[in-house]
Amino acid sequence: MIIAQIPRAQASLDRINEILDIDEEKTVGGDLILDEIEKLEFKDVSFKYPNSQSYSLKNVSFVLNKGEKLGIIGSTGSGKTTLASLLVRFYDVDKGQILINGRDIKDYSLKSLRDSISYIEQKPRLIEGTVKSNVIMSSDTSFSDNALIDALNISQADFVFEKELGIGSEVVQRGRNFSGGQKQRISIARAVYKDASLFLIDDSFSALDFKTERKLREELLNKAADKLMILISQRARAIFEFDKILLLKNGELLGIGSHEYLKENEEEYREILESQDFSGGDIYGAQ
Repeated sequence: MIIAQIPRAQASLDRINEILDIDEEKTVGGDLILDEIEKLEFKDVSFKYPNSQSYSLKNVSFVLNKGEKLGIIGSTGSGKTTLASLLVRFYDVDKGQILINGRDIKDYSLKSLRDSISYIEQKPRLIEGTVKSNVIMSSDTSFSDNALIDALNISQADFVFEKELGIGSEVVQRGRNFSGGQKQRISIARAVYKDASLFLIDDSFSALDFKTERKLREELLNKAADKLMILISQRARAIFEFDKILLLKNGELLGIGSHEYLKENEEEYREILESQDFSGGDIYGAQ
Protein backbone atom coordinates (compact mmCIF):
# COMPACT_ATOMS: atom_id res chain seq x y z
CA MET A 1 0.00 0.00 0.00
CA ILE A 2 2.81 2.42 0.91
CA ILE A 3 4.69 1.56 -2.28
CA ALA A 4 1.56 2.21 -4.34
CA GLN A 5 1.24 5.68 -2.83
CA ILE A 6 4.80 6.74 -3.64
CA PRO A 7 4.16 7.72 -7.31
CA ARG A 8 1.11 9.76 -6.27
CA ALA A 9 3.08 11.54 -3.54
CA GLN A 10 5.94 12.22 -5.97
CA ALA A 11 3.51 13.71 -8.50
CA SER A 12 2.13 16.03 -5.83
CA LEU A 13 5.65 17.04 -4.81
CA ASP A 14 6.57 17.73 -8.42
CA ARG A 15 3.56 20.04 -8.81
CA ILE A 16 4.46 21.91 -5.61
CA ASN A 17 8.00 22.37 -6.88
CA GLU A 18 6.67 23.66 -10.21
CA ILE A 19 4.62 26.29 -8.41
CA LEU A 20 7.57 27.35 -6.27
CA ASP A 21 9.69 27.78 -9.40
CA ILE A 22 7.40 30.42 -10.94
CA ASP A 23 9.36 33.35 -12.35
CA GLU A 24 8.52 36.32 -10.14
CA GLU A 25 8.69 38.65 -13.14
CA LYS A 26 5.50 37.06 -14.47
CA THR A 27 3.52 38.91 -11.81
CA VAL A 28 4.54 42.30 -13.21
CA GLY A 29 1.65 44.10 -14.89
CA GLY A 30 1.34 47.05 -17.24
CA ASP A 31 0.16 50.58 -16.63
CA LEU A 32 -3.41 50.36 -17.90
CA ILE A 33 -6.20 50.39 -15.32
CA LEU A 34 -9.02 47.93 -15.94
CA ASP A 35 -12.35 49.36 -14.83
CA GLU A 36 -14.79 46.82 -16.25
CA ILE A 37 -14.54 43.65 -18.31
CA GLU A 38 -16.72 43.88 -21.41
CA LYS A 39 -15.14 41.09 -23.44
CA LEU A 40 -12.78 38.20 -22.68
CA GLU A 41 -10.93 36.23 -25.34
CA PHE A 42 -8.56 33.28 -25.16
CA LYS A 43 -6.67 33.25 -28.46
CA ASP A 44 -4.79 30.01 -29.24
CA VAL A 45 -3.56 29.79 -25.64
CA SER A 46 -0.99 27.14 -24.74
CA PHE A 47 0.75 26.70 -21.40
CA LYS A 48 3.02 24.28 -19.60
CA TYR A 49 4.12 24.49 -16.00
CA PRO A 50 7.76 25.33 -15.23
CA ASN A 51 10.01 22.27 -15.59
CA SER A 52 7.19 20.33 -17.26
CA GLN A 53 7.74 18.67 -20.62
CA SER A 54 4.07 18.59 -21.62
CA TYR A 55 1.49 21.31 -22.16
CA SER A 56 -1.38 21.59 -19.69
CA LEU A 57 -3.34 23.69 -22.19
CA LYS A 58 -2.98 23.47 -25.96
CA ASN A 59 -4.31 26.03 -28.44
CA VAL A 60 -7.44 26.91 -26.45
CA SER A 61 -9.64 29.63 -27.95
CA PHE A 62 -12.99 31.11 -26.95
CA VAL A 63 -14.76 34.46 -26.65
CA LEU A 64 -17.03 35.58 -23.82
CA ASN A 65 -18.98 38.84 -23.84
CA LYS A 66 -20.55 40.82 -21.02
CA GLY A 67 -23.60 39.04 -19.65
CA GLU A 68 -22.62 35.63 -21.03
CA LYS A 69 -22.11 32.57 -18.86
CA LEU A 70 -19.49 29.93 -19.68
CA GLY A 71 -19.28 26.49 -18.11
CA ILE A 72 -16.05 24.50 -18.27
CA ILE A 73 -16.11 20.74 -17.85
CA GLY A 74 -13.63 17.90 -18.17
CA SER A 75 -12.02 15.12 -16.19
CA THR A 76 -9.34 15.67 -13.55
CA GLY A 77 -6.16 16.94 -15.20
CA SER A 78 -7.93 18.33 -18.25
CA GLY A 79 -6.65 21.87 -17.66
CA LYS A 80 -9.70 23.51 -16.06
CA THR A 81 -7.93 25.03 -13.05
CA THR A 82 -4.90 25.89 -15.19
CA LEU A 83 -7.15 28.04 -17.37
CA ALA A 84 -8.42 29.92 -14.31
CA SER A 85 -4.86 30.41 -13.03
CA LEU A 86 -3.85 32.01 -16.33
CA LEU A 87 -6.79 34.39 -16.25
CA VAL A 88 -5.81 35.81 -12.85
CA ARG A 89 -2.13 35.72 -13.87
CA PHE A 90 -0.80 33.26 -11.36
CA TYR A 91 1.06 32.24 -14.51
CA ASP A 92 1.47 33.72 -17.98
CA VAL A 93 0.72 31.94 -21.24
CA ASP A 94 3.56 30.37 -23.23
CA LYS A 95 1.82 30.78 -26.58
CA GLY A 96 -1.17 32.79 -27.74
CA GLN A 97 -2.88 35.62 -25.88
CA ILE A 98 -5.54 36.33 -23.30
CA LEU A 99 -7.33 39.53 -24.25
CA ILE A 100 -9.65 41.68 -22.16
CA ASN A 101 -11.51 44.42 -24.00
CA GLY A 102 -9.17 43.80 -26.92
CA ARG A 103 -5.95 44.31 -24.94
CA ASP A 104 -3.50 41.71 -23.68
CA ILE A 105 -4.09 41.15 -19.96
CA LYS A 106 -0.39 41.88 -19.36
CA ASP A 107 -1.07 45.49 -20.42
CA TYR A 108 -3.20 46.00 -17.32
CA SER A 109 -1.89 46.55 -13.83
CA LEU A 110 -2.01 43.30 -11.89
CA LYS A 111 -4.03 44.91 -9.11
CA SER A 112 -6.73 46.29 -11.39
CA LEU A 113 -6.93 42.98 -13.26
CA ARG A 114 -7.49 40.98 -10.09
CA ASP A 115 -9.80 43.63 -8.65
CA SER A 116 -12.01 43.08 -11.71
CA ILE A 117 -12.37 39.34 -11.04
CA SER A 118 -14.33 37.71 -8.23
CA TYR A 119 -12.30 34.50 -8.07
CA ILE A 120 -13.54 31.57 -6.02
CA GLU A 121 -10.79 28.98 -5.77
CA GLN A 122 -11.30 25.24 -5.72
CA LYS A 123 -10.12 24.96 -2.12
CA PRO A 124 -11.61 27.67 0.11
CA ARG A 125 -9.12 29.75 2.04
CA LEU A 126 -10.20 31.14 5.39
CA ILE A 127 -7.94 33.07 7.72
CA GLU A 128 -8.02 33.56 11.46
CA GLY A 129 -10.52 36.25 12.39
CA THR A 130 -14.29 36.49 12.07
CA VAL A 131 -16.82 35.60 9.40
CA LYS A 132 -17.11 39.30 8.68
CA SER A 133 -13.37 39.83 8.21
CA ASN A 134 -13.17 36.77 5.96
CA VAL A 135 -15.92 38.07 3.70
CA ILE A 136 -14.91 41.72 3.36
CA MET A 137 -11.15 40.97 3.39
CA SER A 138 -10.35 44.64 3.95
CA SER A 139 -9.59 47.10 6.71
CA ASP A 140 -11.82 49.63 4.93
CA THR A 141 -14.31 50.98 7.48
CA SER A 142 -16.76 52.03 4.75
CA PHE A 143 -18.06 48.51 4.25
CA SER A 144 -21.80 47.92 4.02
CA ASP A 145 -23.52 45.64 6.52
CA ASN A 146 -26.39 45.22 4.07
CA ALA A 147 -24.04 44.15 1.28
CA LEU A 148 -22.33 41.72 3.65
CA ILE A 149 -25.63 40.15 4.74
CA ASP A 150 -26.80 40.03 1.13
CA ALA A 151 -23.61 38.20 0.12
CA LEU A 152 -24.09 35.61 2.86
CA ASN A 153 -27.73 35.10 1.87
CA ILE A 154 -26.83 34.62 -1.79
CA SER A 155 -24.15 32.10 -0.82
CA GLN A 156 -26.69 30.13 1.26
CA ALA A 157 -24.66 30.71 4.43
CA ASP A 158 -27.68 30.65 6.75
CA PHE A 159 -25.61 28.84 9.37
CA VAL A 160 -23.79 32.12 10.10
CA PHE A 161 -26.97 33.80 11.33
CA GLU A 162 -27.78 30.80 13.53
CA LYS A 163 -24.59 31.40 15.54
CA GLU A 164 -24.77 33.55 18.66
CA LEU A 165 -22.30 36.13 17.32
CA GLY A 166 -23.53 36.00 13.72
CA ILE A 167 -21.10 37.71 11.35
CA GLY A 168 -18.81 38.28 14.34
CA SER A 169 -18.40 34.54 14.87
CA GLU A 170 -14.83 33.36 15.25
CA VAL A 171 -12.95 31.73 12.40
CA VAL A 172 -9.91 29.80 13.59
CA GLN A 173 -6.81 29.26 11.47
CA ARG A 174 -7.71 27.72 8.09
CA GLY A 175 -11.35 27.72 9.13
CA ARG A 176 -11.03 24.41 10.93
CA ASN A 177 -14.13 25.17 13.02
CA PHE A 178 -16.30 25.07 9.88
CA SER A 179 -17.22 22.16 7.64
CA GLY A 180 -16.04 21.93 4.04
CA GLY A 181 -19.40 23.08 2.71
CA GLN A 182 -19.55 25.98 5.16
CA LYS A 183 -16.05 27.13 4.18
CA GLN A 184 -17.03 27.02 0.52
CA ARG A 185 -20.08 29.19 1.16
CA ILE A 186 -18.10 31.78 3.13
CA SER A 187 -15.57 31.85 0.30
CA ILE A 188 -18.38 32.35 -2.22
CA ALA A 189 -19.83 35.14 -0.07
CA ARG A 190 -16.45 36.88 -0.26
CA ALA A 191 -16.61 36.87 -4.07
CA VAL A 192 -20.23 38.05 -4.07
CA TYR A 193 -19.38 40.90 -1.70
CA LYS A 194 -16.51 41.95 -3.97
CA ASP A 195 -19.02 42.14 -6.86
CA ALA A 196 -16.46 42.36 -9.67
CA SER A 197 -17.34 42.37 -13.38
CA LEU A 198 -16.24 38.74 -13.87
CA PHE A 199 -17.16 35.83 -11.61
CA LEU A 200 -14.59 33.03 -11.92
CA ILE A 201 -15.73 29.97 -9.96
CA ASP A 202 -13.45 26.93 -9.83
CA ASP A 203 -15.43 23.84 -8.81
CA SER A 204 -16.46 25.56 -5.59
CA PHE A 205 -19.71 23.63 -5.06
CA SER A 206 -18.14 20.19 -4.58
CA ALA A 207 -18.96 19.93 -0.86
CA LEU A 208 -22.57 21.08 -1.27
CA ASP A 209 -25.66 18.93 -1.62
CA PHE A 210 -27.57 19.22 -4.88
CA LYS A 211 -30.42 21.28 -3.41
CA THR A 212 -28.08 23.87 -1.87
CA GLU A 213 -25.97 23.93 -5.03
CA ARG A 214 -29.02 24.61 -7.20
CA LYS A 215 -30.30 27.45 -5.02
CA LEU A 216 -26.84 29.00 -4.74
CA ARG A 217 -26.27 28.83 -8.49
CA GLU A 218 -29.65 30.44 -9.18
CA GLU A 219 -28.84 33.28 -6.78
CA LEU A 220 -25.39 33.77 -8.32
CA LEU A 221 -26.82 33.89 -11.83
CA ASN A 222 -29.32 36.54 -10.72
CA LYS A 223 -26.57 38.54 -9.02
CA ALA A 224 -24.33 38.32 -12.09
CA ALA A 225 -27.05 38.76 -14.72
CA ASP A 226 -25.19 41.59 -16.48
CA LYS A 227 -21.69 40.27 -15.76
CA LEU A 228 -19.42 37.64 -17.24
CA MET A 229 -19.31 34.32 -15.42
CA ILE A 230 -17.06 31.29 -15.79
CA LEU A 231 -18.04 28.24 -13.76
CA ILE A 232 -15.67 25.27 -13.68
CA SER A 233 -17.35 22.06 -12.62
CA GLN A 234 -17.14 18.31 -12.92
CA ARG A 235 -20.95 18.16 -12.62
CA ALA A 236 -22.81 18.63 -15.91
CA ARG A 237 -25.96 19.55 -14.00
CA ALA A 238 -24.18 22.65 -12.65
CA ILE A 239 -23.59 24.20 -16.08
CA PHE A 240 -26.04 22.65 -18.56
CA GLU A 241 -28.15 25.84 -18.75
CA PHE A 242 -25.19 28.13 -19.46
CA ASP A 243 -24.82 30.03 -22.75
CA LYS A 244 -21.69 28.08 -23.65
CA ILE A 245 -19.96 24.98 -22.33
CA LEU A 246 -16.26 24.42 -22.98
CA LEU A 247 -15.21 20.76 -23.02
CA LEU A 248 -11.57 20.01 -22.16
CA LYS A 249 -9.57 16.79 -22.26
CA ASN A 250 -5.83 16.52 -21.61
CA GLY A 251 -5.49 20.27 -22.08
CA GLU A 252 -7.18 20.29 -25.47
CA LEU A 253 -10.45 21.94 -26.41
CA LEU A 254 -12.72 19.19 -27.73
CA GLY A 255 -15.71 21.41 -28.31
CA ILE A 256 -17.61 24.49 -27.27
CA GLY A 257 -21.32 25.19 -27.52
CA SER A 258 -24.60 24.72 -25.73
CA HIS A 259 -25.47 21.63 -23.71
CA GLU A 260 -27.64 20.36 -26.55
CA TYR A 261 -24.94 21.01 -29.15
CA LEU A 262 -22.26 19.12 -27.21
CA LYS A 263 -24.64 16.28 -26.40
CA GLU A 264 -25.33 15.92 -30.11
CA ASN A 265 -21.77 16.32 -31.39
CA GLU A 266 -19.22 15.28 -28.74
CA GLU A 267 -18.86 11.66 -27.63
CA GLU A 268 -16.73 12.70 -24.64
CA TYR A 269 -19.55 14.94 -23.39
CA ARG A 270 -22.12 12.18 -23.81
CA GLU A 271 -19.88 9.87 -21.78
CA ILE A 272 -19.73 12.44 -18.99
CA LEU A 273 -23.53 12.72 -19.00
CA GLU A 274 -23.94 8.95 -18.92
CA SER A 275 -21.44 8.54 -16.08
CA GLN A 276 -23.43 11.08 -14.05
CA ASP A 277 -26.81 9.66 -15.10
CA PHE A 278 -27.81 13.10 -16.32
CA SER A 279 -29.07 14.33 -19.68
CA GLY A 280 -30.44 17.75 -18.79
CA GLY A 281 -33.75 19.06 -17.53
CA ASP A 282 -34.66 18.22 -13.93
CA ILE A 283 -31.75 19.33 -11.78
CA TYR A 284 -32.82 16.76 -9.21
CA GLY A 285 -32.54 13.89 -11.66
CA ALA A 286 -30.87 10.65 -10.66
CA GLN A 287 -27.83 11.19 -8.50
